[in-house]
Amino acid sequence: MVKLFPATLNEIFQISNLTIKINFLSIHIKPNGKNKKAPIP
Repeated sequence: MVKLFPATLNEIFQISNLTIKINFLSIHIKPNGKNKKAPIP
């Protein structure tokens, strides 16, 4: 039973890391499309 906890915690950590990376990428990709048009005077 003790061995299950590190495995589940590892999975939760990896899933949260993936979601954070996906959110970070989507946040950076979306504004890039808008920012490319915005800075042009």
